Amino acid sequence: MNVNQIDTPKEYLYYFDEIIKKSRCSSKYPKIYMFYQKLSAQFIIHYQQEEMPLFEKMSKLLAIDAQLQIIAECLNQNKDDFIESFEEEAFIEMVETDKKCYYRELSGYNMSTPPPWGLIYLSEDR
Repeated sequence: MNVNQIDTPKEYLYYFDEIIKKSRCSSKYPKIYMFYQKLSAQFIIHYQQEEMPLFEKMSKLLAIDAQLQIIAECLNQNKDDFIESFEEEAFIEMVETDKKCYYRELSGYNMSTPPPWGLIYLSEDR
């Protein structure tokens, strides 16, 4: 990913759109697809909110991005067995819960210790 090639939120979301299309999520998992559509719309709305303080905006965008990353990881790696082991609603609940620790776990930290000071952890509920 090259930041110089991304000028709009839609350009950023294009990666996720492609994974959603390839996985046929709209037909295989319609509730997850609707959830994805909602997250994408929220991402664009928060990105465009000029009056929102920068760090609050980053917090909201990172929280949405964490959810998009989890969905994409499950769909992109053909984890159909994993996804299908849940009801779609339960999978969505898992995504909404796991967004709070996604970046911490991605960077090798667990939930028993406070996260280091860093922008990437702004998405965590404190």
